[in-house]
Amino acid sequence: MSKPIIYACSDSLGDTAERVARAAASQYDKQEFDIMRMPYIRTEQQVEDLVQKAVENQAMICYTIISPVLRNKLKTLTSAAHITAIDIIGPMLAGVGTLTETEPTTKPGMIHQLDEEYFKRVEAIEFAVKFDNLKIINQENQGLSVARNTGLKAARGKYVWFVDSDDWVEYDSLPFLLKHLEHSDRDVLMFKIREYNEEGRILFERSFHDNKNEEQISGTDVVLYMKKYGIDITPMQQYVIRRDFLLENNLFFVPGIYHEDMEFAPRMLITAKRVSVIPKVIYCYLRRSSGSITTDVSLQKKRILSKIEIYKRIHQLNGYAEYEEVQADLIDRFGDYPDECANLLEIGLLKFYADHAMIERITQYDKKVEILLSKKAAEKLGLRELVASLDDCDLKSTFGEKNNQTLITLLCDDKTKETQLLYELQQIAKKIAESLGNFPKEEEIKA
Repeated sequence: MSKPIIYACSDSLGDTAERVARAAASQYDKQEFDIMRMPYIRTEQQVEDLVQKAVENQAMICYTIISPVLRNKLKTLTSAAHITAIDIIGPMLAGVGTLTETEPTTKPGMIHQLDEEYFKRVEAIEFAVKFDNLKIINQENQGLSVARNTGLKAARGKYVWFVDSDDWVEYDSLPFLLKHLEHSDRDVLMFKIREYNEEGRILFERSFHDNKNEEQISGTDVVLYMKKYGIDITPMQQYVIRRDFLLENNLFFVPGIYHEDMEFAPRMLITAKRVSVIPKVIYCYLRRSSGSITTDVSLQKKRILSKIEIYKRIHQLNGYAEYEEVQADLIDRFGDYPDECANLLEIGLLKFYADHAMIERITQYDKKVEILLSKKAAEKLGLRELVASLDDCDLKSTFGEKNNQTLITLLCDDKTKETQLLYELQQIAKKIAESLGNFPKEEEIKA
């Protein structure tokens, strides 16, 4: 015996009608139903076709159609054909109209506004419904790091892969990856990644090596090898990572920063003991010319502050046994942003710390940087405090006077990166501010 059929019809998506149909059908636990959604019924011809289909399949109809003309047409045709039809929305519209003494707009889909973003969400939900191993999580937008952390915690698979919605994978890549991961205990699987522009032209391939056989090495070896051949250890899309490895080592993305991959990748790699490298293009990365975090000029300040935070965090990795081996290589990666770093003398945390340290001026010359303290700061600070402020500075420094003010000079060389200099200046200003009793509270810094 075939299952009874219920057509859930609507002039919009039909999700409301379908939910009502399923709720009613669930009360008949000894009977199975075929519930079919019939969306966008907006013409009389569509109504006629629907009723004809119901007659042929001996089905019933439930509907949420806003148009009074179409509702009446459907009611007339189903009555003549002896088809059971339930108007879900009509009586409710009449009741609300009586209560408010107003007329409805009779515009279908008002609850959804049917914008592009809604269609994307509905498409994702409908896709997830077909596969019970998929889960959709809705949360307030808190940035990419929080989204990835939420997904990592909710995941149930052995491995996780952080992908972007506008990228794609090569044909037959998933079966290939599953074959390599099915009986694997490796921490990380790494592969080639190919970048495209918006016109579909290949920009370049990020490759690890050209050996034909898969190779397993440590994460620190990955860092050293990629630095040697000028290959970036980001983005994270080029790695599939064992979930328990991430959880056991508390490897989560830092919330509230941009360029989170630059901070996460070093921590992840120097912790990984077993990294397998596959010389095959798996992932295709779309490089946008506009509209992204890296190209939006209005986000420049936060990008720069994020890189300062990342730089500081990489310095703090010295608690890892493997860090010393790769420290220079990881720090050198920040030398790729000299133009942005130059702006940091005027904006960002350095200016914030400098104000609290009563620093009157910072001047950068070819091989040196001068820090001029205000007279008030010079009067309050002694030599001991000044020396203490330079304790951890890796650059050579001298003290002097200029116009009866204290002058600190930092000497640079050809190996000094702008980001290293910036970091040293921040730490000096921070320590001077502490000595003066002016160091800001943590919430002020975050603000």
